[in-house]
This record gives sequence, structure tokens and C-alpha cells, in this order.
Amino acid sequence: MFLSWLLLIYTFIPTLVAGNFIVGEKFQIVLNGIPNLSKTLVPSDALVWDVDLEDTSAETITAMKDLGKTVICYFSAGTSENWRPDFNRFAASDLGTQLKEWPKERWLRLSSGNVRNIMKMRIQKAQKKGCDAVDPDNTDGFQNTNGLNLKETDTIEYLKFLASYASSLGLKIGLKNSLSVLPSLTNLMSFAVNEECGKFGECTQYDNFIKAGKPVYHIEYISKPPTVTTDERKVGCQSPGMTGFSTVLKNMTLSGWVAYCDGSEVTTDTSPGGVIPGKPPGGHPTSTVSTVTASSTGVSSTDTPEPPEPTDSSTSSSTSISTKFTTTTKSTSTKTSSSKPTSSQAPGGGNGCRQKHWDQCGGTDWKGCTVCAAGFSCKGVSPPWYYQCL
Repeated sequence: MFLSWLLLIYTFIPTLVAGNFIVGEKFQIVLNGIPNLSKTLVPSDALVWDVDLEDTSAETITAMKDLGKTVICYFSAGTSENWRPDFNRFAASDLGTQLKEWPKERWLRLSSGNVRNIMKMRIQKAQKKGCDAVDPDNTDGFQNTNGLNLKETDTIEYLKFLASYASSLGLKIGLKNSLSVLPSLTNLMSFAVNEECGKFGECTQYDNFIKAGKPVYHIEYISKPPTVTTDERKVGCQSPGMTGFSTVLKNMTLSGWVAYCDGSEVTTDTSPGGVIPGKPPGGHPTSTVSTVTASSTGVSSTDTPEPPEPTDSSTSSSTSISTKFTTTTKSTSTKTSSSKPTSSQAPGGGNGCRQKHWDQCGGTDWKGCTVCAAGFSCKGVSPPWYYQCL
């Protein structure tokens, strides 16, 4: 009888552990691709996984949780992405400036009732799919040229709204970057996701968060993976303030490859899907965005009523819009985000043009330049869909 009880307890340990967030636990983030559960899920000892909400199916999430994994579901809460199936729900008045590094995204008006309804639908979808928590990205529009006059207080109130709604559905929520609002939101956040605080000397700002028993899932980007230089490992793993961090060393595309501070590395087997960042995070804290004037957006200008329960979806679809732009160049973006692959031309040709480091250079239906600047090669990061100058 005693042995039977032990076997029963052992069987349910993964279920009991999943959904909790513990300082220092190992994690993996895969946004370029969907973890392929027909193969062994590695790293097997990573307990927390951050995956794309839209493209990761409920079946995959359930299978991961059956393995004892805690599943965080990523979505962009502060920008529109024109390939997402709910893009046409945004009103023209919801949209701010275009992000130059991510030309298919525009900043969102965080106070908009319509924007908030759309995000409620996404959080509903996360609950329906079985996610344990959500990772709302790009909430730092106030630190960027956004075209909407966003303030830090807008981000704080917006995240309070998202946290309250997620909690009402039994979901936890984390803070992505946005360090200046961390003190105001620590009590509402179950975890934080940070990009490159080692590189920019910001990790000590999480001291009180860690002391509060809340984990920091920390990403440092590697310039030429799978090679991790001594300097990159030192910055990514030994910078001040990293004690207790759950650190991964990743490529800019956030695909299956990952390295850890103990020297191990592994590649999670994936199937197509998720977001594919076209470029690395912008300069910190400033980079270039374009001010956009839209003459025709194909989206409604009126707020939508309270959204219905969303339908489940394991794949995302692209939505095209007809827009004319006038652009002026100015400052700032500090995020990792996305650009759905738009190409399938193999590298070659180019008509004399040269793509810079990190630029797209090929893939399904790609019509742009396919030759990289000196010192870089056009490499498939998700062939045949996406190639990048690396």
C-alpha cells in the first residue's frame, strides 16, 4: 500500500509543480517555431517555457504541461502585428507610428477600450488553450517615438488592467523589460522577462524583485551562435545583479537553439510557426522608428463591443492592408519582436544592393535584396521561409 501511494505521488508531482514560478528555475523561450512534441522535448530539465500564444496549439500546451512544464504564452500587447488574425479589429485611431525595425508593427494606444477588448480576447485564448501565464510584450511605447503621446502612467495603468483581467481568469502575468515601471508593478507580477540587462548594465534593478521571491527569466543575445565567446558568456552570466536569474543565451530569432551558463547547449526540435524577429533589439535606449501617416488602413475607426469568447487557433494567418506612408525618422525602440516570414527566394542575385547585418535576405516570396554586406552571409534561420544576414 505504501509503495502504491509513493507511485501515485510521483505520478502527480509534475502536475503539482507546473504553474508555479520559482527563482532560479531553468527555462527556455522559443518564439520562432513551435516546440515539436512528436520528438523528445529538450532541454528536458527546463521547467518553464515561453511560447507564441497564437500559433502554439492547445494540444501542444497540454502535452507540455503533462511533462510537468509551466507554459507562458507570448503576445504583443503594445503593438499591432499585421499578420495576426485579429489585426482588423484595431481601429485607425488605435495605431501609432510604425516601427522601422519591424515594419509590420505599429504602437498601440494603451488607453483605448478597443485595444483593451482585443487584449482581453487574447488572454481568453490563453486560458482556453491552457497557458499558465501570459508574457505581454512591447508595453514600453512611452520610451519610444510612438505617435500617440504615450506616458509612463499609461503603461502602468494598462499593465494593471492586463494583470487584473488575467488574474480573473486564473492566469499569472509577467513584466517584459519596462524596468522604469517595475517598482510600481512588482506586487502584480509573478515573474519578469528581461532582454540584455547584462549588456546594458541594468540587472541590479531586479534586486528587490528577486528578494520578493519572483523569478527573472533573462535573455542575452549571442552574435554568432552557436559560438558563445568568453566575453559574451561573462556579460550574459556574470554581470552584477544576476544572482538568482534564470538565464538563457539565445540567437536573435529566438529559435530552438539555446545555451546556458553552465556551458551546456541544446536545440529544441520545432515545427514552423510563431514569430520570427527580423532584426535584433534596437539600440539601447534609442534606435530608429518611422513616423507613419496612413491614408487607408482597412481597419474600423470605431471601438468594438465586449468581445465574444475567442475561437481556438493553432496557426496564424496574414492580413493585408493598403497603406500609403509619409515617414520622418526619429528615435527609440528596445524590444525583441516579430516579422512573419514573407519570402522563399534562396540567397543570390541582388541587383547590386547589400543587406546589413541582421537584415532579411531571402525566404518565401522575398522580393528584396539577397546579398549581404561584406563580412556577413545569407543564412537560413527558418528555411525555406526566412533567411537573414549573419
